[in-house]
Amino acid sequence: MTEEEKKTEKKPAEKAVKEEKTTKTPRTRRFSENTVFVGGKPVMNYVMACLTLFNSGGKKVVLKARGRAISRAVDSVELLRRVFLKDQTRMMRLKLSDMSC
Repeated sequence: MTEEEKKTEKKPAEKAVKEEKTTKTPRTRRFSENTVFVGGKPVMNYVMACLTLFNSGGKKVVLKARGRAISRAVDSVELLRRVFLKDQTRMMRLKLSDMSC
C-alpha cells in the first residue's frame, strides 16, 4: 500500500462510547431543619439562629458542636435560657460526647 492509499482508506467505524459520569450520591445525614451547627462564629450568631427557629414555629432546636466549639454551644444555650427565653424554655437533654480517633 502506498501512502495515498493509506490516507484514503476508510477505517471501520468505531462504536462511540458514551462516557457516563458516575456521580456518587452524598450520604444522607439525619439532620433536621431545627439543627444549628456551632463552629467558630461569635456566640450571639448561634443565639440569633436559635431564636429565629423558635420564632418560625419550631418547638425544638438542636445545637451540635465538636471539639472547642462545645463550650460555645453551651454558652449559646445558657444565653437563650437565662436572657432571651427565660420561663418559656425547658432543656430536654444535654448530650456531650467525644468522637476522637
